[in-house]
Amino acid sequence: MGIQSSGAACGLLLVASRLYGQGTLTGRVLEENTHRPLSGVQILIQSTERQTTSDSVGRFTITGLRRGRGSALFRAIGLRPTQLLYALTQGKTFEIEVLMARAATELDPVIVNARPPASRWFGAEGFAERRRMGFGRFIDSAELRRSEMVRPADVLRRAQAGIELRNMADDLGTHVWAAGTRKLGPGQGPCWMQVVVDGVIVYKPGTTHHSPPDLANDYNVADLQAIEVYRSQAETPLEFGGAGADCGTIALWSRRGWESGPEVDGPPRSTAIAGRHRRIGLFGGISVAGVFGPGANQFGARRARVGMTGGMFLSIPIKSRLDFAPEAIFAERGVRGSDSGVTSVLKLRMIEVPLLAKLEFPLRGPSVHAFLQAGPVPSFRVGCTIRATKGTASGVVSCDQAFFTEKLGLGFLVGTGIELGPLVLAMRYDFALTSLQQSSALGAVRTKSFSVLSGLVINVGK
Repeated sequence: MGIQSSGAACGLLLVASRLYGQGTLTGRVLEENTHRPLSGVQILIQSTERQTTSDSVGRFTITGLRRGRGSALFRAIGLRPTQLLYALTQGKTFEIEVLMARAATELDPVIVNARPPASRWFGAEGFAERRRMGFGRFIDSAELRRSEMVRPADVLRRAQAGIELRNMADDLGTHVWAAGTRKLGPGQGPCWMQVVVDGVIVYKPGTTHHSPPDLANDYNVADLQAIEVYRSQAETPLEFGGAGADCGTIALWSRRGWESGPEVDGPPRSTAIAGRHRRIGLFGGISVAGVFGPGANQFGARRARVGMTGGMFLSIPIKSRLDFAPEAIFAERGVRGSDSGVTSVLKLRMIEVPLLAKLEFPLRGPSVHAFLQAGPVPSFRVGCTIRATKGTASGVVSCDQAFFTEKLGLGFLVGTGIELGPLVLAMRYDFALTSLQQSSALGAVRTKSFSVLSGLVINVGK
């Protein structure tokens, strides 16, 4: 009994039969145009680990298949994949003839030191073709854009990808590793999945001498274009290692790798989407300011002055969780005082340049984290007045007339906050190390303030 399939990219061949019992699928694989036997073609049975390869004369046999409907995929490098839908009856053997077409290959001129073009299995075309085969779980950019506030591990859980995500703890914290469906022997532990990033195998059990990638903290959903999950060796495409992926494969595609393919001159880009970016942002808020020091007593009974503050910041990664975060801020400082019926208000307008160290603590992946920051704050006074009021009379004097002549200053800042994707919320306390006035007879007068801020941040590169 013979049946032929066309060599179209996802050609469907239905072998009609009654649904009962188990059966055997056997036959030959031939080249579509010449009808020459094709050896080394991989034949995979969907949703099982059953597979085989065609021999030197193109023949193959898979026995013990469940009765009923199933799907087989025929694939080999240089050939267009062909899918077979079948229905098996108990004890029956069906012999089929599968015709496979050659994949057209365009050869570009050889250019010395040039980067080769990306393979056709990269990007949208390759993703769509593998998706049509029906093997694996595919998470596209639309689904990822709705999930940018969570970690890749959370995306995989929501997608019900059929894999096991385990929380593993060590001296560096808690990590999430992915295990496949294959069960190893007693005492051998989980079967960790192979991980591919932009077409490069960055983790392969038994061959790479490091831990599996952390799907909670190593990658940023905002940087990903697509994810492919293959639960077993049988499902894994040849381009991702095929039969070598004993425990299944997770393929991550960054937006950059989606278009350009893998790097050919350097190490695998396993850190290309590792969630550590240079970031730039704007923020603003209110500050509650005051003064302290021996000279502050000249203001009598003191009350805080509420002012505005705002500016921009840059966050530059130094280590895995440590950033250098310089800022440029315009801030209103000062104090309100009352003494002997005279109310005075010191109004300071400052340009401050905090030079901060920022330590991050991931909460739900790299896009959601808490942080602590601290560092010195050089400042320059751009405006300063003192308004005094007694009854209905009032007047304004410059700070120079009141001996507040120091325009350059230095302070220190400590703060904390949280980044929720593009949104930043923070609070901080800063205090001056230098005095506003030169006169030692009056005593030092130093500023202090507590600020509550909000802002927006964007990624600007690695």
